[in-house]
Amino acid sequence: MAHAHHVVRIDRLAEIVFDFLAEGANNPSWQWRVLETTRVGGPVREGTTYRQSMRHPLGFKVSTDYVLTAFERPRTLSFQATSGGPLR
Repeated sequence: MAHAHHVVRIDRLAEIVFDFLAEGANNPSWQWRVLETTRVGGPVREGTTYRQSMRHPLGFKVSTDYVLTAFERPRTLSFQATSGGPLR
């Protein structure tokens, strides 16, 4: 299974940053390949699903839907891809 880890220091409360990252609708503002992300019902929590579309490196649009698999505010946020895309 692939894993990614990256550290960035942001001058904000951890809760504010966590909430921003957890809300998939914000993805296009910080992930340049993401075209659109829509939450599928309910509040943001473990089990929340998102429909997302991205620009594939070859230029076409691809579905990259995902589900939140861990949601422990403000420390742990994990997801698993559920359709298409390079994150399978």
